[in-house]
Amino acid sequence: MPIAKRDGMIRISRIAHGVLACLLLASGGGPAVATQKLAAGRDAMYAIRGGDVLMLDERGALLARCARFSASPKLDRHPPIGMPDPSETLRLAGLPDDDSTLAAEEALEDEAPSRPRRQAGDAAPAPLPRALAPDDDGVWIATSEGLYRGGTAGCRRIALPGRDLVAVATDGTAVVTATRGWLFRGRLEAPESLTFGPPIALAGMPRALAVDRQGGVLIAGDGGLLRVGAEGETALLLDRPTEALAACGPTVLVLSDDGVVLWDGRSVTRVAARPPVKDVSCSGSPQGWVAGGVGVWSSMDAVAWTEHPEGLGLDVSAVAVLAGVPWVVAGGELAPLQPQPGLPSAAWADPEAFPARRDRTRAPPAWRLPLVTASLLVDLTPLRRTVTGMVLFTFPWGRAPGHGADASEVAWQELQRDAALSRAQVALSQAEREAVP
Repeated sequence: MPIAKRDGMIRISRIAHGVLACLLLASGGGPAVATQKLAAGRDAMYAIRGGDVLMLDERGALLARCARFSASPKLDRHPPIGMPDPSETLRLAGLPDDDSTLAAEEALEDEAPSRPRRQAGDAAPAPLPRALAPDDDGVWIATSEGLYRGGTAGCRRIALPGRDLVAVATDGTAVVTATRGWLFRGRLEAPESLTFGPPIALAGMPRALAVDRQGGVLIAGDGGLLRVGAEGETALLLDRPTEALAACGPTVLVLSDDGVVLWDGRSVTRVAARPPVKDVSCSGSPQGWVAGGVGVWSSMDAVAWTEHPEGLGLDVSAVAVLAGVPWVVAGGELAPLQPQPGLPSAAWADPEAFPARRDRTRAPPAWRLPLVTASLLVDLTPLRRTVTGMVLFTFPWGRAPGHGADASEVAWQELQRDAALSRAQVALSQAEREAVP
């Protein structure tokens, strides 16, 4: 290839690389970082996105960011310092340059480096946030390097430096956090002052923590639901794998592998089959929950669950409720789900505020024509040939809805009946337990 053509191609390639670099810088340098965790406090919402902890207001505007969790840029590396010159080492020790005695060998060994020198660019990695526990004034953050406190003024470490924490919870008077094998319970004596008692050993890795009204700590994990009392006593409340916890008022909701379980401080009760959800949050009302997974679901009593039309088709990984509006993380993106027009935002936790969807109704059709089904069966064998035909006429019976009637009324009545039967079953089981001496 001629030199001129080759130089021209090199020049064009450099221009193309420059344009590509400008486009990457204009777009932020790469793909957007997805949101992993979400939790709501009294006046703010907190989210873990990549290595950052974000504080948002009720409109989703950024109030503060914990920059301490962002990876710091590496410093320029410098070439390492080599082995010292043996002759210079012997002269400094007061020995001849060609000395081969034991004293010379010891002097050379003393000056030899025992381990590789630390490079300037090998700085300690930034703490990795893993879990959030908001309260009225800020948020507690469990990280790979200890327990941090976050707020509008930023984030700073409060306790347990060097501990790889995986979960955290608070009730306003106590803060509990856990590693893969230990539980730490701290008493909140001041806004940012914790006094920890002796750690408690755990058999498995906790998935979630919660503090009940009696001061006990609920620990969800693959081994079941474990409760550690205020005096340190332990009890296994549920021997089924549990995934998520949400305290709302005096009740803690538990998502187990086979249903929805409630803990009221005295007993655990399975109240309903588990909807297709993996994260649950208190709705902010005296008692009520909003859950996310395959869609968005809500319930006032954890017995009857309602799927909301706004969440249809979403794969929700995290959910939280701030100022009566649910916020969800779907596909790594954070977005609010507004209620239906004409309904207040607090109605999100009320299943009776949302009628049954028309495309899921089981009401009889309004027309009275029969349903015709035809089938034809041909049986061919070496000895015979059989052809069978059948026509089935299905006539709908019962009262048809009148003109202009809501076709979802029948389906909604059936949902109310199912919810009433579930409540009666729960009340009957509780009465049977109380009757047993």
